[in-house]
Amino acid sequence: MKRKKNYYNTTSDFGCILSFIGYLILMFLLIYVVTSFFYRTPETISRWIIFFILFFVILYCDNSRIRKNIAKHIPKSFPFYTQLKKDRGKSDEISELYKTIIIYCLLILWNVSYFKFIFVGLIIVFSVLSLYRYFKYNSQIHFGYIDDKRFAPTTVSLLFPGILFFIWGLENQEYNLLFWILLIIIFLGVMIPFFFFSAEGRKKFSIFIGFAFCSIIWTFGILCISNRAFDFGQPTMFQVQIQNKESFHGSKSVSYYLYVNPWDDQTEEVQFDVSREEYENTDIGDTATIYQSDGALGMEWYELHINND
Repeated sequence: MKRKKNYYNTTSDFGCILSFIGYLILMFLLIYVVTSFFYRTPETISRWIIFFILFFVILYCDNSRIRKNIAKHIPKSFPFYTQLKKDRGKSDEISELYKTIIIYCLLILWNVSYFKFIFVGLIIVFSVLSLYRYFKYNSQIHFGYIDDKRFAPTTVSLLFPGILFFIWGLENQEYNLLFWILLIIIFLGVMIPFFFFSAEGRKKFSIFIGFAFCSIIWTFGILCISNRAFDFGQPTMFQVQIQNKESFHGSKSVSYYLYVNPWDDQTEEVQFDVSREEYENTDIGDTATIYQSDGALGMEWYELHINND
């Protein structure tokens, strides 16, 4: 009897090449930080410090061959060697690789303003690959939790970019009919294969609801961020004036807002969520620039740039 090949917990050369390319990009970013460190404002420096910390936290939590290969080629005297070498439990290595690349791309997007379309494109590609692998090897790869402490890599590959893209792209753009049509089509395009190929989705209603939630958030977020990231048109600039500024203190955080006068077809003051540094360095009556563009999906979007004169 011919033995069925087990695809679980295997990593292809293609995956190793992708991880190598990813680390080359990250090394480039690290060099960029070091060379421009002393020209940064205090808040931007703190963002890069957080970037470094998260960089190593992601590596520590990785369960693909990236961390395992690194652990094989460093001396035992290296700091945190034991933690890097530690087994994270049984999981599909290729799905874990996709998850790690997605999270690193999100980290880069959070702190880098150039070539965003490249990293958004990578996130979309590896999210789709993660879904494809889940559908193909559903008897071996699970959705939801691997155990009581860890989310499955497929869950993370949908949930993390979905939530962040949802937050980043929710404001300051106008939704049109095309957006909602694409949202329904893509959502159904993900849910229909899940219904037919996922045995656990048919057995556990909680898995079905969880997958539907992750899918709708992921679809919404991907469309929002794609409208901006893949918009290569020349934006229109409008000069506006800061009309008011407010800060709201919550139990654990503070939100900062600037209000500007209407421009183009706007009819009332527009509120912008800004950083603490932008808030403190801006006074009522200062000028700012609005960058407004049509969007890749035809959804007009705009953003505020403070004029540092």
